[in-house]
Amino acid sequence: TNNNLKVLTMRCKFKNCHKQPKKRDVYCYSHIYKSTITRFLCNKYSAMKSRVSGKATRNPHLYRNKAIVPKDAFMVWAKNHPDFLSLYKRWVSCDFDRKLTPTINRINSNKGYTLDNMEWMTNSQNCGLAGSVKKLKAKKEIYNLLGVNNNV
Repeated sequence: TNNNLKVLTMRCKFKNCHKQPKKRDVYCYSHIYKSTITRFLCNKYSAMKSRVSGKATRNPHLYRNKAIVPKDAFMVWAKNHPDFLSLYKRWVSCDFDRKLTPTINRINSNKGYTLDNMEWMTNSQNCGLAGSVKKLKAKKEIYNLLGVNNNV
């Protein structure tokens, strides 16, 4: 009975996942499948495409009708990009820590997902950029209210 209890309480090692993996697995099948490079990149491309098509639920006006690189070009670019490969290896070796998940950042947020406008970084870094942009906008608004001409 102790062995059955262990199987029932065993959880996937993927961060914040509460699914039960099969016997002898440390990750549930869905996370093993999602973590292959090709599947991971397909999911990234799908998310980019849904943002550009306006299906994204958060701030669709920031992405809608922007350019997007064709999927085959994106896959070749990503699989040969040294930043992506090192970030991906680090993410896998750190048990899929969400903060270390490789993400795409648009260098110029007014442009779309084009090869010259994309860079790889961790999820944590990308979230930090969003916060710094909000702070910069807040500073500009304060300077405008005070009538100060400061190039922030």
